[in-house]
Amino acid sequence: MRALLVTAPDKLEIRDVPVPEMAPWEALVRIEAASICNSTDVKILKREFVSSIPLPLVLGHESVGTVVKVGSAVTRYRLGDRVLRAGAYYAPEVGINSAWGAFAEYGLVTDPDAWLTAHPGGNVGGQWQAQQIVPPEIPPAEATALINLKETLSSAKAAGINADTWVAIVGTGPVARGMCYWAHWLRAPFLVVFGRHERHCHDFLDLGANYYMAGDQPCAVSEVKIAGKHAFDRVIEAVGSQQALEDALTLVRPDGLIANYGVAQESDPPTAAVQEARAAGRIFDIAVREQDEHETVLECVRKGELDLRKWITDVLPFERAQEAFDLVRNKRSLKAVLTFNQG
Repeated sequence: MRALLVTAPDKLEIRDVPVPEMAPWEALVRIEAASICNSTDVKILKREFVSSIPLPLVLGHESVGTVVKVGSAVTRYRLGDRVLRAGAYYAPEVGINSAWGAFAEYGLVTDPDAWLTAHPGGNVGGQWQAQQIVPPEIPPAEATALINLKETLSSAKAAGINADTWVAIVGTGPVARGMCYWAHWLRAPFLVVFGRHERHCHDFLDLGANYYMAGDQPCAVSEVKIAGKHAFDRVIEAVGSQQALEDALTLVRPDGLIANYGVAQESDPPTAAVQEARAAGRIFDIAVREQDEHETVLECVRKGELDLRKWITDVLPFERAQEAFDLVRNKRSLKAVLTFNQG
C-alpha cells in the first residue's frame, strides 16, 4: 500500500509500505479520506512536535475509512462499518514509525474491550475510544470534519463555557472556528474572537461571535476596548503558541481561567508569565473526550444545523499531498482533505 511519510524535517514522500498486520483485537480499515491538522501535522513535519518518534513516520490522525477485515476477538466493528481515526501502526522491526498514521491506504482500529480481555489491567489507548462508527451516508471527505467538531465541543464543555460565561477565543484556524460555533451553541452571552487579519471577520460573526477583533497584534489595547481588558471568564487559546497564551493573559479576568487547547512547537518554551499563571492554576490544558460528543454532533448534522461541507475548503487526491500541505502552511486553505483512490 501507499503511505505519506515524513522522511526528514520538512520532507514528505509517498512510499510503498507493508499493510499493517492485524491483531485479534483489531480491524483493518481501507482509509478513504484524511484531513490535515493545521497545527500538529505541520509541526510534526517540521520536527517541532513528538520529535522523539524516529523517522520515517506515517503522518496524520484525522482519517475516515471502511472496515474490510475484522480480528477474531473484535465485537465493536463489523465489515463495512465506516470509522474514524484509523492509522497505520507497525512493529519496530518494520522500520517505519507512526505519528498516528492516517495518511495511508490502510490502517487499524482497536476494539478496547477485546484488547483488555487479552491484556487484563492494561491501559486502553487514548485514540481507541475515538475510533467511532459514522453513518454511511456521510461522504468520507465530509466525515473528516466530525473529528474537529467533536473535539471542540468536548473542549468547550471542559472549559466551562455556559450561558453565564463571557468567552474570548485567541486564534482563527479550524479549532478556533469550532470553539466559536460551540460557544455560541452553548449560549455564551458574550463571545469575542481575537485574530490578526480582517479577512476572518464575517466568518466568525456568522459562527456566532459578537465581535471579531483584528490587528497586527491580536490583543492590542485598541482591539479590546469594547469589552475591556481582563473582562473574560474564559479565554480559549486555539493557536498553539506561548505568545497566544501571553495574549490570553491580557484578556482573562483575575478570577477567570485560560483553557489551553493548542500545542506549542518544541522550540517555543513557556515564558515566565505563562509558567507563573500555570503554577497559579490560571492556565489549564483542556482534557478532550471527543467520543462523548459523537451522538450530539451527529444529531446536529441530521437536523441540518451543521453542514459538514462548510468546514472543509479543499479536497485533493492523495498524490497531491505536498500541494495540500503547502496550501495549509501558506494559510491558503482552512481545511484540506486528502482522498485515496481505491479503484
